[in-house]
Amino acid sequence: MTTLSLTNRRGFTLVEMLVVIAIISVLAALLLPAVQQAREAARRTQCVNNLKQLGLAMHNYHDQWKTFPIGAQHSQTPGLAYTLDRGSSFFVALLPFLDQSNLFNELNVAATGGIGNVDIPTNVNGVVFDGQRFSVLSCPSSPLPQMTAPLASAPEGVMMPTYVGISGAATKGGIPNPDSEPTYKGVMASSGILVPNRSVNFADISDGTTNTMMIGEQSAYATTASGGKLDLRSGNSHGAWVGSTGSGTPGGGNWFCTNYQTWNITTVRYPVNSLDATAAMAGGASGLGPQDGANRPIQSIHPGGANVVLADGSVRFVGESIDYTLLTNLANRDDGNELGDF
Repeated sequence: MTTLSLTNRRGFTLVEMLVVIAIISVLAALLLPAVQQAREAARRTQCVNNLKQLGLAMHNYHDQWKTFPIGAQHSQTPGLAYTLDRGSSFFVALLPFLDQSNLFNELNVAATGGIGNVDIPTNVNGVVFDGQRFSVLSCPSSPLPQMTAPLASAPEGVMMPTYVGISGAATKGGIPNPDSEPTYKGVMASSGILVPNRSVNFADISDGTTNTMMIGEQSAYATTASGGKLDLRSGNSHGAWVGSTGSGTPGGGNWFCTNYQTWNITTVRYPVNSLDATAAMAGGASGLGPQDGANRPIQSIHPGGANVVLADGSVRFVGESIDYTLLTNLANRDDGNELGDF
């Protein structure tokens, strides 16, 4: 009979273990970028889906009311200083069309300072919006904070969107836009689809719905000269729900141009992915500063360009190399200019 000796058993040597560990490390290093790319592709797809939902909500709103929502609305609260009279944004109007009818029905439309002005301690809508997060308003790839800092009637803060309504462009065909006026340290136009204190319908889009943008991305940090990061979203520090401090519409002769501020809409004045914050830090009339965001650019965390929703509800990726005049033609609904490929 043959017996097996336990002393003949042999395990891995140290060298063999190190070789196995090295092979696993190499395989992991090769696999990790592919996993990261797959995750980013999924996030980018979700961003497109968010914008498609917003486009569908815009169309459903139009089906019900025969017009698109007002881009940024003034509340006209009697006796309140215009600097606190911030009204509401188009995001508020879209809530019932984004499966948020119950939340919308809780809002007090007569709240002091406007529906979305939860900077005012007495605004009862702060309780409704406090801490609420809506994935449809946020690009999942974005490194930007989803919430504001605590506000007067919203101690947990309110949602900060990474999407923005487009009110037109500062120029038409390379010349100053007659449907625009100076605003608080910037330029505000009414030649787009989401404009201050006025609603636009399909009949107003003479350039065609496939040739006009209505919503774009703002999902990346801008960079200062020292390498710091600056949040240049049109929601500013006030969140998704505020609109405009003033009545009237740019180009209509009733726009109190020097002091009005608007949020959650932008007038195109800079190329896609203009992420140099130098002009914003310098102040002046750039329309980019901390409290003057009328011209904050369409930009994204996605390399090479940004997603936009066209007026027909489709989503397109607009490259950062797009001709600037073509970009302004897309922002204006009624300039009559022909569009090339984009």
